Amino acid sequence: PQDLEALRSRTVTPGRFFLECCDGKFVDENLNERGNAFAAAYFDLAKGSYVADYEDVLGKDLPSIYHVPDTWESFARLKPVLDARFVSWLSAGCDASVRVGVVSHLT
Repeated sequence: PQDLEALRSRTVTPGRFFLECCDGKFVDENLNERGNAFAAAYFDLAKGSYVADYEDVLGKDLPSIYHVPDTWESFARLKPVLDARFVSWLSAGCDASVRVGVVSHLT
């Protein structure tokens, strides 16, 4: 619980949270059923658009996406894209009754 509170209060960055609390892995246990379905589609390396979105929003002027700083500013820049992709995914055939941001509980 204190680790989640540190994330919510922004005393730890998202990347640091996953490194320290999740062994650096974002896995199905981190999401509910709907979140996992969205993540499977969005993060799919062959058909999804996450990597392209991440590069476009955060990595344009950097040597690689591995140089994106783990900051709340980076999160704030990417969050609107994540939210828009989630809403688009919902409207394309998923239960449209839930129109919340993927990570809205952090804002």
